[in-house]
Amino acid sequence: MKKSVIAMCTGAVLAGVVFAAVPRAEAPAQDAKLVAQGRELFDSNKCTKCHFAEKRGNKNGQVLDGVSAKLTADDVRKWITNPVAQTAKLKEKPEQPMKKLDLKPAEVDALIAYVMSLK
Repeated sequence: MKKSVIAMCTGAVLAGVVFAAVPRAEAPAQDAKLVAQGRELFDSNKCTKCHFAEKRGNKNGQVLDGVSAKLTADDVRKWITNPVAQTAKLKEKPEQPMKKLDLKPAEVDALIAYVMSLK
């Protein structure tokens, strides 16, 4: 079992880090097609403007590689679907808060699959 680090992050700010020894089950294998769709959404929505993933994007932004060791898929879903509420929970607010994307539920699932696949 892995122990996870739960963190709340946005844009170029990492704040309110909380460490917890919470056992986590291994993540199920990601569907390659869903991950590819998520990567396309990540690119088309210009997420690399604020985030850094797979050696590309804003080097000063929030690094998403390895995020699955810190956040659950449900946590990522909350950031994608309601970034205002997630930002409100941060002690330090970012200069540029994360924008809410206009995505269909299947697109949200694909984006989560991509983000959770990042090593």
